[in-house]
This record gives sequence, C-alpha cells and structure tokens, in this order.
Amino acid sequence: AKRANIIFTLLDAARLKLRNQALCDRAWVRRIEFETPWGRGAALLSDASGVEVNAYRDNFAILVQVEPTNQFRSIRAKPDSKADLSKIYQKVTEMEPEADWYLHQSKRLLLNGSGTAPLGVKSKLKLQELIDLVKKRRAN
Repeated sequence: AKRANIIFTLLDAARLKLRNQALCDRAWVRRIEFETPWGRGAALLSDASGVEVNAYRDNFAILVQVEPTNQFRSIRAKPDSKADLSKIYQKVTEMEPEADWYLHQSKRLLLNGSGTAPLGVKSKLKLQELIDLVKKRRAN
C-alpha cells in the first residue's frame, strides 16, 4: 500500500507538470513579440507558470506577463542578459505609487504579486502599457 501511494503521488505530480507545460505551450503561441534595448521581448496574458522557460529557450531577452486570474504582473529578463529593470521599476512606482512592485536585487526581475507574495496592492497597468515601458527603456 505504501508503494502504491508513492506511485500515485508521483503520477499526480507528473500529470500536473505536463498539464502546466501544455498551458505554457498554448499560451506561448499567442505571445506578442517586440524589440527592447536588450534584445527580443515577448509578452503574454496567461495564468501559466513557468512560461519564462519557453522564452529563454527561444532566446528572448525579456518576458512580460499578466496573469488574468490573480492579476499578478511580471517582467523577467533572461538571467545572462545585460538587462537592468531599475528604470522601469522607477517608472511604474511613479505611475502607481500605491501598487506593490518588487525589484529583485539582480535587477532582472520585476514583480507585482506572486505565489509567494500574493497579498498587496495590485497594479492596474495593462499588458500593452508594460510592453511600452519595456520598449522605451535604454540599456545601461
């Protein structure tokens, strides 16, 4: 019985992983592509988690995502890119001083809400507004 429980737990985990990858792949075909100072950018309106794997695999420097269900927003730069999202962070905090934006110390991750920090004031910026901010920033 213990072995069966372990096997079923592993099968459930594999099913969830495959389901999420299918969500990522479906979302990825609907991406919006644009140019940034750091290279190609992609943007998605999707609840799929882990879509940055698709973006980095396809050599996009930046991924902008709005998750419609929980209203989280993120701008993620490829870890080995020269991107610095500090100026975008300054701009979004000027535009929405009440929203809880977080800039990671790497300067390559900008978040408004996440699974680990779901509370806080959500941004009202739309996907296209975030794309426009990323397109306008100058590389450092």
